[in-house]
Amino acid sequence: MIQCSCPTCGSRNTKSLKIIYESGQRTGRSRRRSVYGSFSGSLWAGLSTTESHSSSLIAAHAAPSAPVVPFSWSSIGVPLFIGVIFFDWPGWIIPVVMFSFAILYGISDIYAQQLNAMNDWHKKFQCLRCGTVFRPVESGIN
Repeated sequence: MIQCSCPTCGSRNTKSLKIIYESGQRTGRSRRRSVYGSFSGSLWAGLSTTESHSSSLIAAHAAPSAPVVPFSWSSIGVPLFIGVIFFDWPGWIIPVVMFSFAILYGISDIYAQQLNAMNDWHKKFQCLRCGTVFRPVESGIN
């Protein structure tokens, strides 16, 4: 059984961050067709489309955030330096391979951290009384 009561104030008025975020999003779209005429005989026609997006303050606070990924050139540069010294790779290949590995490493690391952050975000709740964000505790009692 999951205990969803707030660890700070004890309130049971809690919701998951995902539900808070999704319930606070609003989108809208409107279209307008217009025909204008003047006394001089000109006729104008137009079509306009407006799209809008708004978010409540609590939904903006509960939104998932993108993690900041630290990057280290040494994790790529040291193996390449060893490859050039011990395996006699040509010198021009260092910048090409470093740039390629940096892109692949950066993309995979960012993806892994975003996946972990999203999984963590899905498990968090927020108290609607005091605002505390917490992870519910599972108890062994059914």
